[in-house]
Amino acid sequence: MKLKLQVLILFLLLCSFLTSAQQTNTKRESLTFFDDIVGIENTKLYNGNRYYNIYKITEDNHNFFFTPEYIKGEVVYDNESFYNIDLKYDALKDVLVSKLDDKKSFVNLELIKNKVKSFIINEHKFINVDAFIGNNKALNGFAELIASNNNYTFLIKRKKEVRERIKGSKIVHLFNEANLYFLYLNGELHKIKSYKSLRKQFPDYEKAIKTYYESNKLLVKNNEYQFMVGLFKRLDETINNTLPKND
Repeated sequence: MKLKLQVLILFLLLCSFLTSAQQTNTKRESLTFFDDIVGIENTKLYNGNRYYNIYKITEDNHNFFFTPEYIKGEVVYDNESFYNIDLKYDALKDVLVSKLDDKKSFVNLELIKNKVKSFIINEHKFINVDAFIGNNKALNGFAELIASNNNYTFLIKRKKEVRERIKGSKIVHLFNEANLYFLYLNGELHKIKSYKSLRKQFPDYEKAIKTYYESNKLLVKNNEYQFMVGLFKRLDETINNTLPKND
């Protein structure tokens, strides 16, 4: 009887809040409020395997995207959206890790990959490529979404590799980025190795691609990732500006 009363009170509180939220708040705020009430550990998101990192890492040498620390992000998991969630992405194992409950903050959960449709960390959006284009040997798992329309999608596989080095009597693991760049065009996946390979796929925009390269020669040597992101976004902007406008 006590449990039924608690559920009824919870339902009334939620209904009251959602009515108010329709007028003053966003859907994101509504869902966050709901998760806070029921406890994130009682949602679908609290479902995965315990995560262990076998490597000794530092702030400057680690196997994660952006940072080894948890940061607030968003995830679409099992077709439900969750906001303001502690997340970090292991770019070596290609798994999304979450810490879901302050009371159990020592437990790191590896979210089930095929249930993760997309997630956002540090304003970078990642999608599950397997769900997007199906099984593909060249690209699978999670990839960063840079730009997309009905005809094409620019993706970057934020990949890390590890190598061992002997330092005295200890084995030290060193991590480095090994990003891969892809174009999904008209239902086909193409690996982009340089700006030249992109020109082959977009011959009508060869001048724009070449102009961007000429203006960013130093960047392509010093930061390939930033160069490719800029190139993808510039090409996307150029293409969109040439499309006929609907009145």
